[in-house]
Amino acid sequence: MARKTTYSIEYIKSLGKEKFDDNFDLLLKIFKEDLPIDIKREVVSSIGRQNNLDRTLNFIKKEAFNDHPMELVYQMFRTCLYKKDKDDRFDKLGKQILEYYNNGWKTKRIFNPKEMSTNKDNLTNYVDVFESGATKIRFIIRTNYVNNTNNRGRMVVGNINYKYGI
Repeated sequence: MARKTTYSIEYIKSLGKEKFDDNFDLLLKIFKEDLPIDIKREVVSSIGRQNNLDRTLNFIKKEAFNDHPMELVYQMFRTCLYKKDKDDRFDKLGKQILEYYNNGWKTKRIFNPKEMSTNKDNLTNYVDVFESGATKIRFIIRTNYVNNTNNRGRMVVGNINYKYGI
């Protein structure tokens, strides 16, 4: 549960408009606090307005793939779009964010079929836990890695336990 805060959106915006290293440091500190989403989104926006491109890029690299609510990730992505003309590293990072989240779908695991068990009696098992409220799950199964024309490949998906709202 987010704590009650004395930070206002106007205050956070003022930190973003005044582009000093002290403000950047304070914004990073505030981001780590447990705050309402509207305040955190404004913190991300204000970090994105800073002039220090290296620090801004490092923040987004660290946090964009860190199980934050999509509202925050979208704000990080907007920063990449806004700053890509100033620094092509933001363009590359924006593309990585798009690929990772795949239009709202989060990639939890990518399987390499060549490394998986080929013995049907000895299958490799995987367990994944989604720490932050996954609301959509899908499986993309590519099995075209088998050379045998009688068996195009197979993946067994089973024993799925899904509890919404945990």
